[in-house]
Amino acid sequence: MEELKEGRNIESVENKPPVNLDRGGFAWGFLGFFIPIVGFILWLVWRDEKPKTAKSLGIGALVGVIIGFIFVVIYFLIIIIAIADL
Repeated sequence: MEELKEGRNIESVENKPPVNLDRGGFAWGFLGFFIPIVGFILWLVWRDEKPKTAKSLGIGALVGVIIGFIFVVIYFLIIIIAIADL
């Protein structure tokens, strides 16, 4: 058994696994929504080690891309209608 140092067992302190704080959350989805490429990259990196956070990022990025695409389509429809009225 290891010696006690400052009232703690050295062995028990060194053998603890790192704490994985995977809470997901609105802020990650918000980041993925406004910067979809960052959300997609972080989703790829964290999908195995932080699944809740990766899911929030992925959903935010997907929603951001879909809404961006809808705005582009609406913009082009408005332009086409404006040109047709000339």
